[in-house]
Amino acid sequence: SNDNMTGYKKFDNKQGWSNADILEKLSGVTTSLGEPKMGTVKIMGKDVEAVVYEGVSENVDVYIKSDDKKINIGSAPKPGATGAATLNALGAAFGFLISKLLSLQGLAKGEAQSQVVATNKLHGEVVESIVPVIDRLDAWCEMKNEENLRLTKSRILARQGLQYADYLEGVYTVMIDGKLCRLTAKQLPSARRKAVRRADRLRLTPLTAGALTSDAVKPNDPYDFGMDKHAYQRRRDLGQIFSKIACGMLFGYFGVRLIADFSWEGLIWTALQVSSLLAMGAVAYMRAYFFVVDYDRHRVIRKIDNLQKFKVWSEQNETKSSEMDTMVSG
Repeated sequence: SNDNMTGYKKFDNKQGWSNADILEKLSGVTTSLGEPKMGTVKIMGKDVEAVVYEGVSENVDVYIKSDDKKINIGSAPKPGATGAATLNALGAAFGFLISKLLSLQGLAKGEAQSQVVATNKLHGEVVESIVPVIDRLDAWCEMKNEENLRLTKSRILARQGLQYADYLEGVYTVMIDGKLCRLTAKQLPSARRKAVRRADRLRLTPLTAGALTSDAVKPNDPYDFGMDKHAYQRRRDLGQIFSKIACGMLFGYFGVRLIADFSWEGLIWTALQVSSLLAMGAVAYMRAYFFVVDYDRHRVIRKIDNLQKFKVWSEQNETKSSEMDTMVSG
């Protein structure tokens, strides 16, 4: 009797009605859904016989389907109409596209910040300053890798009272029942044996010359005059094309759905969907912006610190080498 109810409903089939019985009962009953008829609907990818009301909208049919124990009432796309899975996939694609575009805008905004520009410029200056001794950078990186590996393994072993020198030797001096014992790794207690195993399996990201010098920008390039008007227009037009495609797809998708099957509930739901997509895009924008301004900038600062350490090390070695040459010549 209530032809305004929405959503999927399920009732007990106490009378044992078949689809034909339901169609007979509903024939001649006036509702806003139109006249029922026997037909098929696609449920979970399968064509299922059901009593169908086709007057609901241009895209959706209401169906009533019975089985031995239940009477199911629901809605399904009309034959040839876009299904819910496809609509959800399109909505997800639009959401990704909007988030991607706003994320790119956030990256560009972050890269334009003065502190980021200054940090990248400083990195380029430091890289240029070590060019005369750049051939020594690989050796310094290898030395730092060995030092870092030794320190990290020492910390792992020290937590269980083990010495790094014993680790290199393969025999450990440990106190057991008040006595000093010399044990191999296999003879150690469980906790200490696990510490040795963690030290054996330790893998650290190696420091390389390429990683330290990448992302460098030349602070003073006399022949870089920047973008001309044509280059600027090409760059701007490319961004405008993507943004217009995103807006066209977004509003075309939701606009057609609203016009084809308008209702105030649909309007509110569409507004919520659009608002959610834009909110997720705004989050992507802020995350991209702070990634550049915070995380990526500090990554470059760490490179600068290591390059400056290398520069000091190289100058000290150069001084020692000069002193040795002076002593030999003297």
